[in-house]
Amino acid sequence: MTDWETAARAAASPVIARCTESTARAPRIAYCVAGAARSFATPLVLTMLRHNLYRVLGGDAEGSRFFLQLKQLDWDKLVTGVMRSSTSFRRHNETTLAHLLAALATPWLRAATGEAVVVDGSGASTATGRAEQPVAPSDDQLWRQFRATQCNATARAHGATRCCHMSEYLRAGNNQERMILHHLGPSWCASAIARYEARSGRAFDLVVYARPDLVWWQPVVPWCELRWREQIIACHEPGCDMAWIAPRRAAEVLMSTAELHRDCGVDTCCSTSERLLWLAEAKALRLHGLTANHRLGKALFHSQDTHNGQGALQRAAGQTASLLRSVHGVCKLAFDRAFAADARVDRHSKDAFRFIPQRGLPIATIASLRRVVNDSVKVCRQALAWVGE
Repeated sequence: MTDWETAARAAASPVIARCTESTARAPRIAYCVAGAARSFATPLVLTMLRHNLYRVLGGDAEGSRFFLQLKQLDWDKLVTGVMRSSTSFRRHNETTLAHLLAALATPWLRAATGEAVVVDGSGASTATGRAEQPVAPSDDQLWRQFRATQCNATARAHGATRCCHMSEYLRAGNNQERMILHHLGPSWCASAIARYEARSGRAFDLVVYARPDLVWWQPVVPWCELRWREQIIACHEPGCDMAWIAPRRAAEVLMSTAELHRDCGVDTCCSTSERLLWLAEAKALRLHGLTANHRLGKALFHSQDTHNGQGALQRAAGQTASLLRSVHGVCKLAFDRAFAADARVDRHSKDAFRFIPQRGLPIATIASLRRVVNDSVKVCRQALAWVGE
């Protein structure tokens, strides 16, 4: 292992040790990792996923499994209208099928995988992930089956009894398509998890969902310190649709958000991806008598880039997780002079703090990346090289 990989393993070990004396039964955990692969097939993302999420959260090592649906291609996020000041970028089509297959062949991940499929495109897939045929074609039209019926004259003429007033955001550009595709990932996981449970004859206790391009910079909370039988752990602010932890019975509802949007009869599920997930969470809480831990969820999963100005890098470096949407050119941006510890506050630094996050590279990712690679651009490039190359 490299120095930074050794450091990541060492930082996780004392957190893992906090559960060694527990007499409670460890949960069997299903990890759903689904969406556009983006930076997934890099040593950085895989190492942090292994040590700071999989090993630290722990659970039953023999019974816990990964369910991965990785889409090779990305899509544009070109935000207009009411959301025009938020992150906006062209698609990041850098990873290849070979990169993703090499990532899935990583020994620790291969041993812990229940089912995995690589989607050859940016659409969706209902294919079963089989070891002998891990690549599936992209269905670019499947998302259309999950569009919500808009409340308009046409819908009324056809006698629609359930329809929704689409938000300005969801009507703009390809936002509804992007949202549905995002939520079809967990929907695939729900089917894959059920298939695995049927084959093994044992049910999972807990489900963890995470985007493939989410980097786990810090250790999460180990299983023995969570009220995992009775709580949904998620955050509840803009940007909070990238990860959650839930008991198996509640996760069934959280993984059905695409269907919830399709059958929508209230405006909450025709607004944004986050609000759709929150509606599913509220439904799960009602059905199963659970509580939601948004305080811990925010500490673990909130990846909105709220850090800016003087001292931003120091504050941002403490986030547990943040997004890494691209690989090419990231080290150059992260080591821009505006983000140096002794950087001057001038026009250049102000523009960098303003515009680089809008291009999809959060300040939290810049700060954590520099910390992990010990402020070495050479090590940064090694950590973001593709697996297998």
